Amino acid sequence: MKKTSTTINTQERITKILVDNGYPEDAKIAHIDYDPSVTLDNYDERIVDSVEHNGDYILVANKIDKALNKLINAKLVSKGLTEEERADLKDIKYTVGDITLVNELPEASDPYWKHNKITATIYLPVKVEYIFNT
Repeated sequence: MKKTSTTINTQERITKILVDNGYPEDAKIAHIDYDPSVTLDNYDERIVDSVEHNGDYILVANKIDKALNKLINAKLVSKGLTEEERADLKDIKYTVGDITLVNELPEASDPYWKHNKITATIYLPVKVEYIFNT
């Protein structure tokens, strides 16, 4: 399998989701900031998901949107938080970097049944700030 990598601007993708849902283009989500210096080498949490497809980008776009909806709806919380910490959680702020999309493409030498199968994996690094009740 041959791998290709593409960088997707997370801020632009979030804006597209908001616009597609009737919000103005300048709408912002207060608990999400974009910082391209947050990378896969520098994060607190990361969202990783994959999908197999035959070249139809809509399946990949849906996976990306599903991952971003976790952030938009403030559902990404570390599994390392205790029940007491979760109960005391007041708010969450995310700082996101760019999405890395890795496609695994079949090569001519691969078995014929793999020729129409592309595996796309998305990686989204996230810095998380938990705000607790005092």
